[in-house]
Amino acid sequence: LSELVSFIRTYPVSSYANEVYYMLGEIYFEMGRYGEAVDNYQKAVKNSPRETWASAVNTKIGWAWFKAGNFFESLAQFKRALEYYSRDENADSILFGVAQSYRNLKDYDKSILYFDKVIERYPASGFAVEALFWKAGALLEQGDYIQAKVMYEKLLDSFKQTSFAHS
Repeated sequence: LSELVSFIRTYPVSSYANEVYYMLGEIYFEMGRYGEAVDNYQKAVKNSPRETWASAVNTKIGWAWFKAGNFFESLAQFKRALEYYSRDENADSILFGVAQSYRNLKDYDKSILYFDKVIERYPASGFAVEALFWKAGALLEQGDYIQAKVMYEKLLDSFKQTSFAHS
C-alpha cells in the first residue's frame, strides 16, 4: 500500500497512474475502507479513455458505495453505469447492483423488476442464482408468501448444488 501511495506522490502524471489508482481502490475495498476505495477508483477512471476499463471501475464504485451502506449513492452510480455500459460484460453485475440497492432502500417493486432482468438476460451468470434468492426475499418483505414460495422452490429445483439453495 505504502509503495503505491509513494509512486503516486512521486509520479502523479505517470502513464501508470490510472492502474495504480485502481490497485489502491482494490486494496482499500478489500480493507473495508470504501470511501478511500471510491476516491481512488474515481481517479482511475478520470482520464482513462478505455471503455471496458471505465465500465469495470464504475461498477466497482457502485459496489463500494453499496458496501459502505450508502444505497442512494450506489443506486445512482449503478444507474449511471447502466446508461453507458448496458451491453457490457459487467451488465449483470450492474443490474444486480441496481436491484440490491433498491432492495436495501425497501423499494421492493423496483428491486424485483431488476432481479427479473438479471434472471432473464443473464441466466448463466452467477448473479442469476443470487437474483432468484433475493427476489424471493423481496417478495417475502412485501407479504407475497405464495410467490416467494414459488421462487424458493424454483431456486431449489434449478440450483440444488449452490450454497444459496442450502441457506
